[in-house]
Amino acid sequence: RGITLSTEPFSVPWALRMEDIWGTVIHDIYGSTQLNLNYAITCKYGAVPDGQFGYYHLADYYALVEVLDKETDKPVRYGEWGEPVVTTFSRKAMPLIRFRSNDRVKLLPPGLCDCGRTSRALWEVGTISRYDDMIKIKATNVWPQAVDEAVFSFGELDEYNGRVFITDDGLEVAKISVEFKKMALDNTLKATILSKLREKIKEMTQVTMRIEEVPHGTLPRFEYKVRRWKDERVEGLERVKYIEKR
Repeated sequence: RGITLSTEPFSVPWALRMEDIWGTVIHDIYGSTQLNLNYAITCKYGAVPDGQFGYYHLADYYALVEVLDKETDKPVRYGEWGEPVVTTFSRKAMPLIRFRSNDRVKLLPPGLCDCGRTSRALWEVGTISRYDDMIKIKATNVWPQAVDEAVFSFGELDEYNGRVFITDDGLEVAKISVEFKKMALDNTLKATILSKLREKIKEMTQVTMRIEEVPHGTLPRFEYKVRRWKDERVEGLERVKYIEKR
């Protein structure tokens, strides 16, 4: 038995917790509704073998998958990030030629996995994201999945939301609201966790963010596409301009 995901980026600690809770191996698949096709999947070793991210194996017989640099449209090298561009083999009524996914994947060389499959290349599991998810904060590119990994590496935290906004003084601020799980935690332990979280987010994103606790059940949950971030800087700039004119 096993559990197969088709999901947003996730962290290794989260996947390991799910395997421990359910007593089975977590797998992951990747595809798109436009292609009506899943063309990348983990093997028998699952998504997090040996406590680290595993590999998607590409179904080369279903589609030709190129991974191109988003800016130059040139193929990326192994170990680099790029956009999957897909040409289908199996669709007849409406074939797609070099369909641009706008996703971001890490290309890896074949042969890294011990399962023996012979696909042309591998992708890293758990790290696929959308290029339009990236947020530029204080002149730094921040990928929400990096914040996800930081937050959910703490087993005591249940959910979070992020905001980027402009204060009335014209300062750009990134703020994280987090919920603790329903468990007995004293205020000292909570403060320690929030302090460590602030440091971990800074380490992973190079951006200092404000952290606040909110009551459990305050933040929305997501069943499909996860959208934890709001960018309110345009409204903030308009408000600052209005204040300056007064």
